[in-house]
Amino acid sequence: MWSIVSIDNQLGIQLQPAGETERSIAVLRDSHFYGETEAEDCPGVDYHDCYCEDKVGFLSFSGRTKGKKMHETSNSHMPLYKSLSYSTWAAETFITQNTFNDFTTATTACGRQQRIFAVSEYESDFVPVQYFEYTSFNSVH
Repeated sequence: MWSIVSIDNQLGIQLQPAGETERSIAVLRDSHFYGETEAEDCPGVDYHDCYCEDKVGFLSFSGRTKGKKMHETSNSHMPLYKSLSYSTWAAETFITQNTFNDFTTATTACGRQQRIFAVSEYESDFVPVQYFEYTSFNSVH
């Protein structure tokens, strides 16, 4: 994948190369990730009645023996990012020429965590090494 722009996102982006092959590769390049913006998640209401969740720019990529289609055409198990198979040891991830911008605070306006990177709570038993190159961080806490 390339040329993705992710702004003020709850779960960020995550790719899961799938299949029982000798080598399974996920690549993300030339993309931009932005932290929380001035757009309020819950304008005009008290935060205790608000949908206020942690925010992440990038969920670690993973590898699966079975995967989902890039664009689902029918009902899928929810949540969509939940893994439904065990990990493959053949997965490789390459994240190149991406920028992470404006993650200026560790918490959101409503008090939840804001992070650039995270591992999904639904990860299986193996998370492949995340190879980053030519990555820029601008205005980050």
